[in-house]
Amino acid sequence: MISDSMTRYVGPIPGVQRVVQPGAVIEDFTDQIWSGETSVKGMDAILIHVGTNNVANGNCPQHVLTEFGNLIRAIRSRNQLTHIVVSSILPRVCDHRTTHTTVKEVNKLMGQVARERKVVFLRTFLSFCSGKERYGIKEYLYAADGLHLNPRGCKVLREAFRVQFSDNNIKQREVAMLQDISLRLTREHNFGD
Repeated sequence: MISDSMTRYVGPIPGVQRVVQPGAVIEDFTDQIWSGETSVKGMDAILIHVGTNNVANGNCPQHVLTEFGNLIRAIRSRNQLTHIVVSSILPRVCDHRTTHTTVKEVNKLMGQVARERKVVFLRTFLSFCSGKERYGIKEYLYAADGLHLNPRGCKVLREAFRVQFSDNNIKQREVAMLQDISLRLTREHNFGD
């Protein structure tokens, strides 16, 4: 897992290594993967939970999506077989009034981009949003700073990640990956004619 500080206190997830960098933007991880500072070689799957700081820095949705595309391209250039999972950008209580439109648009568009790029998009933001809470955010899942998750919020996010990396999901991904490789080989070599 590569992440900004939103997952710092999520705790261990069986079989998942984490690289957590407070303040990180998408471009930081892209640069680190290209340079080899963060290695993705040999990883069966990579969970990306980053982008919150891009939005907080005022990046428009298209810029954020472009940077996600660059990160996915960097990962795939270093490990073509890895399964990429992108977790949605979570709303933040501390700046929701100014960022909610961008967060909503990025999450909406990222679902479309994920299908095109054959990555999984986790709609984790849904567990943190509600029409009943102030600003449409379940504030009881956030720490007093309004930025990070409290223990209850961390548990919600950890469970979403844990399910994605359960043995059953991993087996399904392996079968899908083998089917995809077989289909590509068939197309490349015209074995289907």
